[in-house]
Amino acid sequence: MIENTDESLNTILMNEAAKIRKSNNVTTKQPCKEIQDNNINDDHTPSYYAKMPVQPISVMRSILTPDEFIGYLKGNIIKYAMRAGKKGNTDDKAKFETYKKWLHKELQDKQDKNEVL
Repeated sequence: MIENTDESLNTILMNEAAKIRKSNNVTTKQPCKEIQDNNINDDHTPSYYAKMPVQPISVMRSILTPDEFIGYLKGNIIKYAMRAGKKGNTDDKAKFETYKKWLHKELQDKQDKNEVL
């Protein structure tokens, strides 16, 4: 039986991400620097995210293709823009801005890669 700790869960997730990348012939990629540096830990981030050794966004960035990840970011931008002010005790505007910043960075990274090719 697998011990249910943050460390074992992270190991499982990262191993699964590697398997998925390999089966889809996706080369290993790193989260964009902002995500990798854990800049999501700000005043708007719940403490339970700050305690995680690997952030869910980093796992998603590792598993998803660049286009899938960009779609995920766009979906969250739409969600938080439409939900802003309608759900109590949330800072949807800050979440919107965070996802928008990440999307801009991803699109810039994608454009930079295309210019190199």
